[in-house]
Amino acid sequence: NIFSNRAVFEKNQNNSNVFLYPKEQDLCLFKYENNEITAKEARLDLESFNLFLKEPKGTIKNMLKKENTVSFRSDELFWHNFENAFLLSGHVNVIDPEFGIINSDEVEIIKKIKQNQLRKIISRKNTTINFFSKNQTSLKTKGIIELDHEKKCISAFSSKNPKKSPSYQDEDLVYKDLNVTIRAKRATLKYTDKNDVEKIILENSVRFIYQNQGYIGYGIADKIEYFPNEKNIKLISEDDKKVLFWKEDNSLNLSANEIHINQKEKNDIKGLGDVRFTFNLDEENLIHDIFSKYVSSE
Repeated sequence: NIFSNRAVFEKNQNNSNVFLYPKEQDLCLFKYENNEITAKEARLDLESFNLFLKEPKGTIKNMLKKENTVSFRSDELFWHNFENAFLLSGHVNVIDPEFGIINSDEVEIIKKIKQNQLRKIISRKNTTINFFSKNQTSLKTKGIIELDHEKKCISAFSSKNPKKSPSYQDEDLVYKDLNVTIRAKRATLKYTDKNDVEKIILENSVRFIYQNQGYIGYGIADKIEYFPNEKNIKLISEDDKKVLFWKEDNSLNLSANEIHINQKEKNDIKGLGDVRFTFNLDEENLIHDIFSKYVSSE
């Protein structure tokens, strides 16, 4: 059902549209399966049943968990034939009680078929998620973030060069909390039933800043496994490559196949495998060429 004050029918060679407008200083109201959306104006394509809303603001109610109502607003909303997914674009803001606050250029909201429950939220382009977490956790990318309510999992990807232009530079995704800042090409966040992040996996060209009460450290790895509740971090290398970690005050340089950092232990940094406490020339060049740009951008 769509409630408005005035309707204008328009027909041309390609399609037929109904434009809906509210009273002055009022809003159109759209109701669908116990969900409500208000909008400044609406357009319904009578041929395709596509619905377009201007400046929509609404909620998606979870019939099983009423306290998990998702709210949203954006510049525009596009809904194709009233299917189980609609697209929000322009200054999108979504508040998801299970994850956090999402600000993005574009968000697709997908519901379960024949059920009034949220299945996925997929954001594209410039996106920042501020999680409901005591660690002040955030995730930022210009690529894609997928929040899967069924699997209790978030998958994130950095932006890619669509035309393979030599002048285009991929931008890493960035994960931050009170203890770490990590850049990578891909990230996976796994949740518990209590909506706590229990494990974070970051992969592909990982750059790492670690902040302890006593020092600041930097690292380079192929993969990081981070357990925020346990304050445990694993820096992992692929094949015969090395993980590098060093303290800002140069009191420690560490090259190893794997490095574990645990704030709860007195000796909180441990190297595994082939361990060296100096960097060779190739490692020094890698740090200079890659990590100096990373640090200067912080």
